[in-house]
Amino acid sequence: MSQPIPYPNYSYNPGFMANPYTDRGQQPPQMVQPMQAPAAQGMFYPQQQAPQRPGVLAALVTGKEEALAQQVSFDGSLGVYVDRGHGVIYTKQFNAATGGSDFREYRLSDQPEQGDPSPSVSYASMDAVNQLAESFAKQVEDLSDRVKAMEKRQKQRARMEVEDE
Repeated sequence: MSQPIPYPNYSYNPGFMANPYTDRGQQPPQMVQPMQAPAAQGMFYPQQQAPQRPGVLAALVTGKEEALAQQVSFDGSLGVYVDRGHGVIYTKQFNAATGGSDFREYRLSDQPEQGDPSPSVSYASMDAVNQLAESFAKQVEDLSDRVKAMEKRQKQRARMEVEDE
């Protein structure tokens, strides 16, 4: 006669930590009989995964807004987003020092760079500046005269009210 097979203890899984609230100092139960293949019993044992190293994540995007909206990987992987329509490459990477993401933009160019790409600046002539200053002084003087006239009228109204009482 064969012996009955005991049921496996489902509360204990050697791949995980013991529950501190139920196992208070108890030894984990020992398996009486070696288990059969997991597929045969329908049990699942999680496989341990090797730690992943940061890599490069790449995707095609249609603009800067779409590249900004992409999620950043917190493991330090570099995200490269290519916008072929506008000739731009965007990169995005998590910065652990700031807690934010660093976003950079690179443009493809067929033209060689020149020495000083700054635009030429033209300044107003001194005569134009002096004319503007005189106009401003005249406007300030006109406003000052108006304020004095208003103050004079208010004083006259105040005198009239006092005389009426």
